[in-house]
Amino acid sequence: MLTLRGMFRYLKLKLKREEVFVDGSCHQCGNCCKHIYLFTGPGKVVKNQKQYDKMVKKDPETSRFEIIADEGNALVFKCNWLTDENKCKDHEHRLQLCKNYPAKIMYYTDFVTGKDCGYTIRTGKPFSKTFKKLMGNK
Repeated sequence: MLTLRGMFRYLKLKLKREEVFVDGSCHQCGNCCKHIYLFTGPGKVVKNQKQYDKMVKKDPETSRFEIIADEGNALVFKCNWLTDENKCKDHEHRLQLCKNYPAKIMYYTDFVTGKDCGYTIRTGKPFSKTFKKLMGNK
């Protein structure tokens, strides 16, 4: 969920003309599969059972997520395809949602990758802007 700190991060990046980058690859630690927010659209988190049921009806594969908590303004899910070894039952054919993890937008939340996660989120100037500056093309 977007936080006040996240809004400040966004403004700081805009002022510095920097962007968010995701580096790394999945190490299959399973941590991201245990605490998931699902979205019905851009910035629209699933808040109740009715919204989740509608999502499952539209895309039956999302039925693999089970509700583990209700935070009042959002439901929290876990994936039931996670094995006892914290591996995805079918990592090669996982959902697009899983393939897109972690999303750059997570930088603006209180998200932190775990020590076993193969991903890091960082900020910086895009190479193309740096290259243009070095070449004298601003």
